Amino acid sequence: MKADDQKKLNNLYHRYQNYDNDGTKYVYDIFFDTLSGERQLKAKRHTGVEKFREHIEELMENFKDVCSITVTDFAGKSPRASQLNPPMTIYLLDVKSMDTTPKVIVHGAVQSEVQAKQQVATDIFQGLSGLFAGTEYEGLGSIAPMAKLIDDRHVINRLQEKNEEQLREISELKRQNNEWQQKYETLNGNFERLQDDSADMEDELSLYREQDRKQDRWVTMLGAAGASMAKTFLRQNPKILSGIIPAEQLAGILSDDEPQPAEANNQLTDEEQNRLDDATTVFEWLQTLDAATFAKIITVIAAMRQSAECTDRIIAFLKGR
Repeated sequence: MKADDQKKLNNLYHRYQNYDNDGTKYVYDIFFDTLSGERQLKAKRHTGVEKFREHIEELMENFKDVCSITVTDFAGKSPRASQLNPPMTIYLLDVKSMDTTPKVIVHGAVQSEVQAKQQVATDIFQGLSGLFAGTEYEGLGSIAPMAKLIDDRHVINRLQEKNEEQLREISELKRQNNEWQQKYETLNGNFERLQDDSADMEDELSLYREQDRKQDRWVTMLGAAGASMAKTFLRQNPKILSGIIPAEQLAGILSDDEPQPAEANNQLTDEEQNRLDDATTVFEWLQTLDAATFAKIITVIAAMRQSAECTDRIIAFLKGR
């Protein structure tokens, strides 16, 4: 069989395999032509790639005088079903003088023509049989060439099937390689992003440490005080609220003694009383804060005491300006 005919046969295998995989409805007819010029039916309205493969292998192995195969596929089993593809003829033997046109064997001229072609075929086989003298086919006589051809075809088919299997394995390995390559690129991209994030965090940590060293001395002192020790801390550092609450009033707030009723001649003015009430409210609120929040508030107060401009900026910020 020539390479082109083998390719045709392989295409039919692939076509029917795809039809089976896709669920396409189809049937095929298989006719074969013999060396005597007869055309015979091998399969009528059959379906399935495996069944088709069995028919072809049987023709190659068990039908000694087959010179060509013609396959036609249809959309259904009905006689009126349309053809799916044009008929395909596959030549198993390269006998150019052979006329593969179907003929009906009758008496007369056609019969004589058939007999002449049979004689040509016999002569061909007798000529070829001499090539196999001294081989394992020597005892087969005139059928030695056909036996050798069938064996060779069987070996070629098996080699082609093995080659196709290896091609499929190579294709699968390529697919897996592409898949792993994509995963690698994804993981590598994530790794690079994590490296960038780590570098950014290092920069932020360095900045935080630098800022932390520059914190106002009040933060360091208040860090040890804690919210529950706010009153004790303010006693030790009364200057923090000086200028905000009068010294006399601040001393009274920080005292553990019970407040004594004010004498009539020491009554506070309304403005002083309001200011004292506000200061008391602030002090009570300070005692409810945790240590970290308390330290932050005292830092703000310290900044406001140092510069009136800071007070204006903080108030503007709180108002959303």
